Amino acid sequence: SIINGAIDTFNEINALCVIYQTHNSQSIEERILENLTRYHISGVLIYPASGSIYNKGLLQLALKNYPTVSIDRNLHDLNLDCVLTDHYQMLYDCTTSLIHKGFRHIALIHPEPQAQSTQLRLSGYINAQINLKITPSNENVLMLPYNYFAKFTQENSNQLVNLFIEFWKQHSEIDAVISLSSFVAMPLLQSINAAGKKIDITF
Repeated sequence: SIINGAIDTFNEINALCVIYQTHNSQSIEERILENLTRYHISGVLIYPASGSIYNKGLLQLALKNYPTVSIDRNLHDLNLDCVLTDHYQMLYDCTTSLIHKGFRHIALIHPEPQAQSTQLRLSGYINAQINLKITPSNENVLMLPYNYFAKFTQENSNQLVNLFIEFWKQHSEIDAVISLSSFVAMPLLQSINAAGKKIDITF
């Protein structure tokens, strides 16, 4: 949806849009950004790869005041414009809604919290429970390596099904689950069925 929106906007002003995919790799992202400044590119829209530090390509864009907009990442200390989703409020509202519907043991499945968006979502999930007098439990949070979310493969899917089934066995009290990625949706549903848990299709 983000790419389609950008393409539509560029078409309206008769501008050329060149799309590069990094597959959430900082090394690929850095190589692309270093090459971009050698071409006659007017500006950059970037969905930064997740990582604990900024790569040299992003730092160079900021130092050169290169026209750049970061999508869904507020890159602190870099002089770059950004457009953000309210990830904190998203998970706060989702968790609050589940609690109001009577669920008390809500699992959260999320990638390693390298990305700012993941950290904000985790905070929203925790604070919603605290504000409604429910003690958050680390046992209900399943953190997965980022490769499960970055690229879907059949091998990843099979591993996830087995991992989720084991998680349900260890935490039979869980009555609701929030997943932060559509990549794990199908393995998640398969594991829920295999564990004999009921899926509320009317929710």
